[in-house]
Amino acid sequence: MPQPREQLDLLTSENPLLMKLGEAFWNEIPREPGVYRFLSAGGDVLYVGKSGNLRARLFSYKTAKKTSVSRKIIRLIRSTERIIYETCASETEAVLLENELIRTFKPEFNSANKEPETYYYIHLMQPDENKIGLELRMSAPEEIRKNCYGAFKGHVPVRSALGAIHRTLHHYSPGNSSYPATLTRILTPRLYIHHFDAPVPVLKRMLTHFLSGQSCEFLRLREALITEDKSTSLFNCRRFEADSVLLNQFYEVRSRFNFLIRSQLEIHDHLLTQQEFDDYLVMARHFPELRIRF
Repeated sequence: MPQPREQLDLLTSENPLLMKLGEAFWNEIPREPGVYRFLSAGGDVLYVGKSGNLRARLFSYKTAKKTSVSRKIIRLIRSTERIIYETCASETEAVLLENELIRTFKPEFNSANKEPETYYYIHLMQPDENKIGLELRMSAPEEIRKNCYGAFKGHVPVRSALGAIHRTLHHYSPGNSSYPATLTRILTPRLYIHHFDAPVPVLKRMLTHFLSGQSCEFLRLREALITEDKSTSLFNCRRFEADSVLLNQFYEVRSRFNFLIRSQLEIHDHLLTQQEFDDYLVMARHFPELRIRF
């Protein structure tokens, strides 16, 4: 709905923040890194921001004129009744706190980081020595945490790669029979258990290293295995190539990427939480030197 002209023409005279907050507020703002929140008359968080110099950043709102700022900023200033801030030890801490507050309050005037991405964990199960199961989960509860890997970002890419993993494991199944229908769909099942004729400790170890981003030997094993199976009914050149792309992308963009994030941020847990993943991406946008390079 178009805004009334009188609502858009807000800063025709003195900036309203001067009158609302008073000179004492402006005199006390420190020049330290920190995070600030603009609040409405009812106490709702309208906007969250961060700065390496709180005083300089907040003074830019105090001196804003309608000819030099966007209509969005003008509306924010008009809607604000109170500003609160807190200092941080560094700009890095301010970035992380800002991200946390935006996720928590989802302020009206913030556009980025308000809606969480879809993240998954993959639970590697082994009911007994002759079975391997994979379960796609939205969380990693404590009782299964040690056997979960992730968090992996993206709904379709993760589920599609999981299907390629299942089809690779199926080549070890007794009789090497045709794929079950559930393993040929675009989005394979969230839980599937493979049965084998003998214990498969090496296969499980390779899969563990693949999901944790430590090694891509599972991909090399797959290449050798499929090459031997070209004469069987399971081999389909087009599907093989498509699955190769899915698995290589999953390893480089997800499991290996997570491994490097944990290493760079010195996270000793084998799991990367959704918040840690999200925080890293936010930090990488603000501090290019932190971006992971393969």
